[in-house]
Amino acid sequence: MEAEEKSRRQEEEARMRKLVWGANLPPKWRDVRFENTDPQKQPGAFKVAKKYAEAFSMESPSLIFYSQGNGTGKSHLAACILNHVLYEKKVPVRWEKARDVMLELRRTFSDGELSEASVLDRISYAKLLVLDDVGRDPASQWIHTTYWQLLDRRVEWKLPVIITTNLPLDGDGNGITLADQIGEGSVSRLRELCRGHGVDLSGPDLR
Repeated sequence: MEAEEKSRRQEEEARMRKLVWGANLPPKWRDVRFENTDPQKQPGAFKVAKKYAEAFSMESPSLIFYSQGNGTGKSHLAACILNHVLYEKKVPVRWEKARDVMLELRRTFSDGELSEASVLDRISYAKLLVLDDVGRDPASQWIHTTYWQLLDRRVEWKLPVIITTNLPLDGDGNGITLADQIGEGSVSRLRELCRGHGVDLSGPDLR
């Protein structure tokens, strides 16, 4: 029985190591937890994020963290959710900086060892995906199409995504919107995924 228990423990540890490696979390975010985060900095958003993480399942909606400014805690709360789902729920998750994804995809145009399809496949089907800082790339038809492909896959496979962005989905005609940067079709799919779940963290820089 002891040997069986040891083997089971080793298998679980190996699986956890694989999940942690696959999460792709940068060192800055690896130890970020709700437990070591000050809830008073963004009390409303903190409550929403913690509730979302604790209730997370594959039926959960997607989530958008938005603020006009920088340093308001969007990425921090996204990392809190990802770490909770990874370590407490033991669900495969993936962290990606949106601009790095676009740069990697562009590299496939000149790198014969890497294909655009393989990069998209790696990202598209994570059980929970965080796309950090969406909307930073200059708008182009290729950017619109790429985001459409990614979000369309998430819709079809009913896979939630957490997005952080400095751009509003809607605008009054006086500023750039997320739809301007990633395309109306992409934002339409994002709305379907989120089902109205968005958190506005606009406020002073907390760094």
